[in-house]
Amino acid sequence: MQLDEGSRNPIRVVVVSEEILERLRPFPSLLRRANVRFLLAYSGSEALTLAGASDPALLLLDYALPVLRADEVCRELKASPKLSGIPVVIVGPAFPPEFELSCRKAGCAAYLPTPVEISALAPLLARLLGLPNREESRLPVLLSVTYGMVISQSLGRSRDLSLAGIQVRSLTRFQKGFCVNLRFSLGEEAPVTALGEIVRVMPTEEGDYDVGIRFVGLPAETRTRL
Repeated sequence: MQLDEGSRNPIRVVVVSEEILERLRPFPSLLRRANVRFLLAYSGSEALTLAGASDPALLLLDYALPVLRADEVCRELKASPKLSGIPVVIVGPAFPPEFELSCRKAGCAAYLPTPVEISALAPLLARLLGLPNREESRLPVLLSVTYGMVISQSLGRSRDLSLAGIQVRSLTRFQKGFCVNLRFSLGEEAPVTALGEIVRVMPTEEGDYDVGIRFVGLPAETRTRL
């Protein structure tokens, strides 16, 4: 396993199909915590070649790869003493069920039916790479809004966090366009503080609100922690 210069985190090499990589791009914070380096495989045979040459932590493959299907890639991988320990996640059709059965018989770690949701893929990726997945549990967020001389504070909870912003579930109906001061903890000693602009407020069926907040002028130190 490679080490990232200047970082204690090992570089985790992941062989991935192009379509799956596109679904992961909206979650850059998860990928940064994993310290992932992706190697694109455009065919099943290329996935096998990359697996043999790069010692990857994981393979993320579409079922219908050219040359070799993902279940065939998995079967050959598991037959190799050197490569058999590499987990393989396959994304493929829900029907017919024989597709999934073939992949599981080949030894895949997971089979996700299409259309795959990032809400299913992200926690699976975190688990297989040995990461704490922040998207699995909502973290408390303190929101402060100043109205003239009055400071209004509200406690919300979030599970969607990236460098661009944060989505918070709150009982308070905030106004779009307002600026808010945010304070939340990521498990470190000092909480994260940030300035944000409310860009979206949507009522939920439970009677509260999903509040979309865009970070404004995020300091470099805070960006690193996220």
